[in-house]
Amino acid sequence: MNLAMQNGEVHGRCGLGWGAISANYYHWVEKKQMKVLIQLALEGHPDLKGVPVLGDLVDKSEHGVLELLFANQAFAAPPGLSKAMTKQLRSSFAKAIADSKFLVEAKKCDSTSCR
Repeated sequence: MNLAMQNGEVHGRCGLGWGAISANYYHWVEKKQMKVLIQLALEGHPDLKGVPVLGDLVDKSEHGVLELLFANQAFAAPPGLSKAMTKQLRSSFAKAIADSKFLVEAKKCDSTSCR
């Protein structure tokens, strides 16, 4: 999809998070081969100053709907993963996102660049 966008076969794409862009395609942003048009978020990311934020364009009473939409993310694993390993990964992920030390570190990453 990204290659098609660069080749002019499509005019844009949606659903690519800033984390993925900054980790994998930041050189495209720097070379102006990719332009972030809008942030699909309630609050803007510090790396994207000047890029409109959907949360600013929507009435505050609708933010609950946006929170629901933005929460629809996935954690994926390779095909053929055993049921036991699937259970272990899900359990470990749940523990990690509930861990107070992890949350402190995640907040740091969220408010700064993670590149």
